[in-house]
Amino acid sequence: MLKGASLLLFQAGFLQGVGEKSLQRLAALADSADSLSGLIALDQRLRGRLEAELEEAESKALYEIELAEKLGVVIRHIGSDDYPDQLKETSAAPNFIYLKGNLELAESNNIAVIGTRKPSSITKEVTRRFSSYIAGEGFCVLSGLAEGCDKFAHEAALEAQGATLAVLPAGLNSYLTTTKKTLAKQIIENNGLLVSQFKLEFSANKGSFVMRDKTQAGLSSLVCLMESSLSGGSLHACRSAIEYGRWLGFLDLKLQGLNTANELLARGIEGQKEGLLMCSASDLERVVAIESKND
Repeated sequence: MLKGASLLLFQAGFLQGVGEKSLQRLAALADSADSLSGLIALDQRLRGRLEAELEEAESKALYEIELAEKLGVVIRHIGSDDYPDQLKETSAAPNFIYLKGNLELAESNNIAVIGTRKPSSITKEVTRRFSSYIAGEGFCVLSGLAEGCDKFAHEAALEAQGATLAVLPAGLNSYLTTTKKTLAKQIIENNGLLVSQFKLEFSANKGSFVMRDKTQAGLSSLVCLMESSLSGGSLHACRSAIEYGRWLGFLDLKLQGLNTANELLARGIEGQKEGLLMCSASDLERVVAIESKND
C-alpha cells in the first residue's frame, strides 16, 4: 500500500509533534533516506529523537496499515500518482488521505452540497430535491455526513441511485463505529466513497472540522451552500472554494432571514460579501445564486 518515501513519511506522522507542515518539510528529504531514523537525522528540527520514539512510531504505523487493510481502506500519499489531482493542486491538501469505497469518485465531477445542521423546513426539502437532481444528472454529491443539510444531501443521492462521497472530520474507523455508521455503511454499500485525512481511530475536534471543510472544497468543482448563519462552519468550505479558484453557488429562496449567509450573498451591500467570504471583489464573479434547476 505504502512504500519507499511515502512509507517513511507515514511513519514520521506518528511521531509526537509532527504534523502536516513537518511532513511537507520532510518530503523534500525522504528520497535520500532508507529508514525513519535516517530521515529524522536529515532534519535539523527533529534530530535527537530517541530510538525508542522512532520504534514506537514505526509500530503505530504498521498497526495503522494492517488495520486499514483489514477494513478495506486505501491510504494515499500526496506524492503518489493516484492522489486526487483536484485536491493535490490546493494549498491545504493533506499529506495522506484514507479512502474506502468507490475510489473513482475521488477524481469524479463532484458537487459539494453543504449547510447548517438545523436547516429550515423549506431548505431541507430543496436540499433533497437539489441533491436528487444533480445525482440524476450524473454528478457525485459530496458532503460531510453531518446532521441536517449534509445528511439530506447524501440520502437524496442514494435514493436517486446516484453517486455520493462523504468527507469526514474524524478517522474512518471512528465513524464506522459511531451513530453515523448506518449512513456511512449505506454509502459504501451503494458504490459511494468515504474520505478522511485523519488516522483511522482519530476522534473529531473543532480544528478537524475546519480541515475537513477545506478538503471538501478541494475535492469539488463546485460548492453549493444550502443554508448557513453568518458564522456557520460551512463558510470554511465556501471560503476555501473561492481561494482555490472554484465556483461557489448558494441557495437563494428569497424567504430566509436577513441573518443568513445566503441572504447576505444575495442582497448584501458593497463590501459585505467580500467580508463574509474573505475574498476580493473580482472573486465574486465565481459566486452565483441558485434559484432553479436552470441555474
